[in-house]
Amino acid sequence: MMDWLGETMGLFFAAYGTALALALLLPWLGVLLVLRQRVFTAAAVAQSAAFGFAVGLYFGIGDDHSGHGHDGPLLLLLGASFGVFAGMFSMQRLRTAAAGLESWSAVLFLLGSSGSMLLLSNSPHGMQDIQRLQLSSLLGATPLDLAIAVALLAATLVAGIWCGPRILLVASDEGVAQVLGLPVRAWRTTLGVFIGLCLSFAIHATGLLFAFGCTVLPVLFVREVAPSLRAVLWLAPSVSVATVGLALWLAQLEGLDLPPGQTAVAVQAAVVALAMAMRRR
Repeated sequence: MMDWLGETMGLFFAAYGTALALALLLPWLGVLLVLRQRVFTAAAVAQSAAFGFAVGLYFGIGDDHSGHGHDGPLLLLLGASFGVFAGMFSMQRLRTAAAGLESWSAVLFLLGSSGSMLLLSNSPHGMQDIQRLQLSSLLGATPLDLAIAVALLAATLVAGIWCGPRILLVASDEGVAQVLGLPVRAWRTTLGVFIGLCLSFAIHATGLLFAFGCTVLPVLFVREVAPSLRAVLWLAPSVSVATVGLALWLAQLEGLDLPPGQTAVAVQAAVVALAMAMRRR
């Protein structure tokens, strides 16, 4: 184990550091969505961001075919703008009928997925980049990605310490929040912007599969075993980091050579399935 830490962390420090930072950050966003029974919203926002990246690639932004060259920040900004819009739109839809948001999430997800493929169907390099975003690849993250991930994590921690109870109240019971005088619409917009920003960056750095998996799967697991919301808030990111760390180790074992992003999601999904099966028993 120590040999692995010495060898691989030296080679992939930025990539693995970004993955672990996002593994710690994303479950806190997932808690807000699970409280509203809207787990598919994360996939819809992430896919909308992917469509934004596709639009940028279609117009020649990020022409180094990786999104991490001199046009990388501009491409990330364009993708984030689509993700932020989808996040704001999705959170504002919470005020309508309960079934409405999931319907719109499905529309956003399918529109973003099909639109990305159609835009870049005649661009081999563009299709390669979109497939990387769809399927997840942790090894392409850069030191800049690590810095952004740490900054978003720090902002999340500060927001949780400063106004965590108000955020949870708006996410769980808007009626009580309005009675207490909280500006619910402004909070919805702010949360939508932040969720869209974080998920847009996560899909840029690690891909949709990893971003969506780390957002919802640890929360779904902890919901099966945790006795309280306070326990969920601490256990979900802990489980996420532990499973991602395990997946990174498994992926590099001699004879396996597995893709780490897909391995992480598979481990988390297996843990959730096991928890659900044990609870039923």
